[in-house]
Amino acid sequence: MKADDYIMASTDNKEAERLMLQVDSDKLVEKYISPVVSAGPLTNLYMKRRFLEIGPGPGHITQSITVKHPELSITAIDINAERLRMAEEQTAEFGNVELKVGDVTNLQEPQSSYQYAFIRLVLEHMKAEQQQVMDALYGVLEPGGKVIAQSVDHGLGIHFPESDFLAEIKQTLHKSLRANNYEPNTGRFLKSLVQTSGFVLDGEPQVELYKLYSHPVSAIELRAYELKLEIGFPMFAQAFGDMETAMQAQQYLLDYVKRPDTLSYTILVTVVAQKPA
Repeated sequence: MKADDYIMASTDNKEAERLMLQVDSDKLVEKYISPVVSAGPLTNLYMKRRFLEIGPGPGHITQSITVKHPELSITAIDINAERLRMAEEQTAEFGNVELKVGDVTNLQEPQSSYQYAFIRLVLEHMKAEQQQVMDALYGVLEPGGKVIAQSVDHGLGIHFPESDFLAEIKQTLHKSLRANNYEPNTGRFLKSLVQTSGFVLDGEPQVELYKLYSHPVSAIELRAYELKLEIGFPMFAQAFGDMETAMQAQQYLLDYVKRPDTLSYTILVTVVAQKPA
């Protein structure tokens, strides 16, 4: 995978802004990461447990993990060097974070060298390589190590009421996204992916609401949605074949979530699994 293959790539800081608006990183760590890490064996300062984060982006989640869990030695790998520079700013004051430019489809980390791996909203961007990536994470985890995997499902949204144009937009985007190695329904694949790699589920998968757009949409959510459409415009233009139709489709989606009679939402799936000891 190349950095240019990322469908939400941008030449400025808009994607970093969108990623940071999308999630409260402190709450995410408290809800999904702390329960897994805190259940692990106690260590001292000279025996830090190694934590691998795939796709840290601008580093806001990395920073929260570091603050809440200074007992971890964190390696964060991202394919985008520019976003890693932002992550470096976020984590510069901490001595237990190592940032690396790398490709998760060709992971170079030593085998059986980590106690934890965290991969969030990455697998959907590499439909053809999903199992390869999960196999690689299995390899770098030591026996007894755990992976925390998160992906969206119904990534283009579930909407009501439907319309002919909305159905056309979603059908056209689905076709184009999948042709570009993106799978918007990756959440439902996570359980199978981890089990096929050899992991054993650590509890039931969590399936929950991710993004909800219901009038009135908050200013933060609306800004993140506008950024998503703006950054993704080249993909829209490719999917629809001309700029005018792409602009009409994006404007329709933006107007749709602002309407008082509509409901749109996406799903987040979280799977925690363990490598057999």
